[in-house]
Amino acid sequence: MSLDVGVVGQPWPPEPRTWSSSDALLYALGVGAGSDERFDELAFVTENSAGRPQQVLPSFVVTLASLGLDPRLGGFELSQVLHAGMEIELRAALPPEGSVEADTVAEAILDKGRDAIVVLRTTLRDPHTGAPVAVTRSTSLVLGEGGFGGGRGPAPAEWRLPARDPDASLRMETRVEQALLYRLSGDRNPLHSDPVAAARAGFPRPVLHGLCTFGVAARALLHAYAGGDPGRFGRMGVRFTAPVYPGQDLLVNVWKTGGGVQFQARAGDRVVLDRGVFALRAS
Repeated sequence: MSLDVGVVGQPWPPEPRTWSSSDALLYALGVGAGSDERFDELAFVTENSAGRPQQVLPSFVVTLASLGLDPRLGGFELSQVLHAGMEIELRAALPPEGSVEADTVAEAILDKGRDAIVVLRTTLRDPHTGAPVAVTRSTSLVLGEGGFGGGRGPAPAEWRLPARDPDASLRMETRVEQALLYRLSGDRNPLHSDPVAAARAGFPRPVLHGLCTFGVAARALLHAYAGGDPGRFGRMGVRFTAPVYPGQDLLVNVWKTGGGVQFQARAGDRVVLDRGVFALRAS
């Protein structure tokens, strides 16, 4: 047992996180911004366009969040970790460059038999006022680290798609080199770039980062339901259920509900993002 279950509920010391204009631009390109003629995304991919001050994609906050790879959780290998879910909630639009303090706590480490689930919550705060800027919740599956006698956790909340056709279906393309570009935003796991590492993990070729798929879907929802305005983007959450290969199209199917929207994303005949929720930010 390499996971340290004693860290649950114990806040980690606040950590500074900074980003530059170039970091935000690189992330936007990595999730496909600027490649789709349906959307006006020049402000997300340039910093010097006339009358277009730079803006930051809301999903950029995932690059500032704590994920399930921190050594404080234990001594497991990177190859043991699969991203299982991601939630983000924005309290304000991010500036093109800035800094935050990241307050992270392991909310839960769950025993799923052979494997374990780690849930990390990170609150990103304004370093001057302490006000929350964003909150993220990352869920990771750690292979082979279960069986330690811990609780399995509560059953997932009921989530059911409406029994009707989607209110919108948004086809979003990915590019064959997209994982090679997205990795420059911080996730250098060779599973996404090296055919040898991908084959060792049982894949015929490198797979797209789950958080890149998340960012592509976030762009679709931003433009379809927030008018392309990052200030209106509130909350988004998904469960990762299958990999996407670079170059595959995503079909994001969306249903409007009383509290926002529910969505699924498919690549071919496979659901790759499930239990999707999205809501606009309250005024």
